[in-house]
Amino acid sequence: MNKVKCPDGGNVILGETFDWENNSSKSVSITNCGNFLTLSSYTVPAKNGGTPGTTPATVRTDITPGDYTYTESANITGSTPTMKVGGSMPGGRKK
Repeated sequence: MNKVKCPDGGNVILGETFDWENNSSKSVSITNCGNFLTLSSYTVPAKNGGTPGTTPATVRTDITPGDYTYTESANITGSTPTMKVGGSMPGGRKK
């Protein structure tokens, strides 16, 4: 399954289920993402020992491919993270 780090964003495709990944010691809230994901918010648990916390999410199929922004509570980068939604699998991944 594709892993997307919470503060960094990533590349996904329409209908793909992926894991939000959190490598920090605090849980992270992902919000303002209902315009491109099936839920409007997600909570990603903190890492446990050396294992990142993960929460699954699914990209909507009824949207136009493009760049979508969201908010994450840790705001590690100090900028608005962006998810790139494509119509086909980046890097040759299969659905």
